[in-house]
Amino acid sequence: MINKEDLIAQGWNYKHGSGERIVLEKGDVWHGDGIILEFENDKNNLVIIDSHSNDNSFGPIRSTKYNGMCNDMEMFEMICKLIRIDDYIN
Repeated sequence: MINKEDLIAQGWNYKHGSGERIVLEKGDVWHGDGIILEFENDKNNLVIIDSHSNDNSFGPIRSTKYNGMCNDMEMFEMICKLIRIDDYIN
């Protein structure tokens, strides 16, 4: 299980949650330099969305980098390394 407190300790900013679903951010997602993390503990489902700037629109463009199973923090860290999450955060 992924623990919200562990993610906050790693620098993620808690945004909101309801029940088992939590949403956290890292970087400046509103200006196109960050990552949005959505996790549902009851389903072990993790969604990682990047946010990058677009000069021709109002607001950032977002794309899903990962949408799948994640059982624990060790697996979460492996997924972050595989998709090179640090490349999306300025």
